Amino acid sequence: MILHNLGHDTGQGDYGDIGLTRNFFLNLAKEVKACAERICEGRYLIITHGGARADTAEYIFPRIVEILAES
Repeated sequence: MILHNLGHDTGQGDYGDIGLTRNFFLNLAKEVKACAERICEGRYLIITHGGARADTAEYIFPRIVEILAES
């Protein structure tokens, strides 16, 4: 199982800004999900963590749920 502590505090405009876009987080979830499918029968758990921007969280997390629900 992959346990992923996914914070968005490194996203643009947040307190740990290193320039990551909202789409970076979506692509990251897609890549880790693909890896989990290859190495541990798709067992992938995201734990949300970090980030002060509610607008970023409201954008990325519903989309990440959709990514995880895709077969």
